[in-house]
Amino acid sequence: MLRKVAFIAIAMLLGASLAPHTTTAANALPPGWFHLRGTVRDQGSPFALRSMDVAWPPDGRITGIVRLNASGFAKDSQLWKEVFPQGGSIDQIKLKNKLTGQCIAGAVERAPIPMFAVGVTIRPCSDDQTVWQKIPMGANKYVFRRKSYNYWCLIKDGPAPEVLALDQCDDDFTPQMVWEAYKSG
Repeated sequence: MLRKVAFIAIAMLLGASLAPHTTTAANALPPGWFHLRGTVRDQGSPFALRSMDVAWPPDGRITGIVRLNASGFAKDSQLWKEVFPQGGSIDQIKLKNKLTGQCIAGAVERAPIPMFAVGVTIRPCSDDQTVWQKIPMGANKYVFRRKSYNYWCLIKDGPAPEVLALDQCDDDFTPQMVWEAYKSG
């Protein structure tokens, strides 16, 4: 009888210690594939809320630069998934694109698109530059920040609303740095 009680006590302790590892974090992004849409509308027409997208219209080519697109919410190029790197804390994530299988990385000095001087890239998810800190801002809204000498946040560029850019940030987040994660349909 004492053996059964000890076994039950050990099983309960093990079960209790496993619970935090199997429960969903309160600030988790939606499970599966979702959209990441800016929370600030364009300053001019079409006054759109734009989603992160790896394809460039009109032909949908993949350039390696992430842009912000105001249309086409059913495309794999606009779907993202939260991936956790090995090691690190729960707020350290990677944002993987469904179409390319690559993750959002840092910026390049000169984007391959001639009209833009800077652009946020996608790279293989194994690249160290694809790790971002996810900072909850309430109601499925987040800031994505990474450290490279200074802190840099993903931002919707006001003068060029189709550009996903980086801006220096510490804990002073602007509305242009806040992204809504949502599932369509």
